[in-house]
This record gives sequence, structure tokens and C-alpha cells, in this order.
Amino acid sequence: MKQADPEAYNKFIAEIAAGNDGLTELIQFAKKAQKHPEWKKQYVENNAEVVKYLQNLKLDNRFEQADYSSRESFQQSLLSKLGETVAADSMNYYIRNLQYFMGLLAD
Repeated sequence: MKQADPEAYNKFIAEIAAGNDGLTELIQFAKKAQKHPEWKKQYVENNAEVVKYLQNLKLDNRFEQADYSSRESFQQSLLSKLGETVAADSMNYYIRNLQYFMGLLAD
């Protein structure tokens, strides 16, 4: 909607911001879209480009070298890696989350 009919999109967003459901604008856009098959074609092409980009995206995994030999080794290697990369003031947050996660993996 935002790309195909920016004016309709702005009306829709204004309705949502005003606390309404925006359903009227959505229905009007759907009716209008039926008369514009090129909108769908352009959307599908754009979406295919995004999917291709994401499929080829290489993300760094800072935990790739974690020790998976045991639960305890895994936890210690994660804590060690976090200590290298996380600011000290947020470390407790990560430790609590890691402890919770490790509890889920309990034997």
C-alpha cells in the first residue's frame, strides 16, 4: 500500500493514529488494487529481491566457537564470549537470560 498508493497509505495511517481501525481505507485500497495488477507484479518482484538478498546475507556468529561438549562447558564459553563483547553494565541482563536458557536445557 505504501509503495503502490502513498496517498491511501497516509490516510490509513492517519486513521490508525486517530484510534480508528482503518478498515475503510484498507477495503478501498483492496478494491483499487484489483484494477492495478502492475502493483502486485511490482510487489512480487521487490519481494523476490529482498528474499534473495536475505538468503545471501552472511551474519557473523560470535558464538561459533562455543564449546558444545557439555552443558557446563557451553555455558562457560558463552559467558566468556559475552565478557569480551558486552558492556559491563549490561552483563547481568545477559547472565540472567543465559541462566534461564540453561535451565531450559536441564537434563
